Amino acid sequence: MAEHPNVVRIRDGYAAFAKGDFAALNNLFAEDLLWHDAGRNQTSGEYRGREAVYGFFGKLMEITEGSFRADLHAVLADDEQGKAGRGRASEMPPDGRQQPTVAVGSNQRT
Repeated sequence: MAEHPNVVRIRDGYAAFAKGDFAALNNLFAEDLLWHDAGRNQTSGEYRGREAVYGFFGKLMEITEGSFRADLHAVLADDEQGKAGRGRASEMPPDGRQQPTVAVGSNQRT
């Protein structure tokens, strides 16, 4: 059975992020997208528009000294929305220990 086209789009987005392929992300992200990073930390908040979201990505890389990664574990999607189960990990200075987190059910409008 073929994957739903929006599952493919989400997988393509994670692959583009991993490669730093912002041209591909531009094809996937609406100009007026809204990205919400939950929690109470230095990256928490809402980011409106591609440039703000790309700035957020840059901040993640800056904070983690380039070690941030988002590992996609599973994707569910239909015609209206998608959900991604992913793990996030980075090596946080100064001790270099990996700081894994897991986020399941993150909404991604398609």
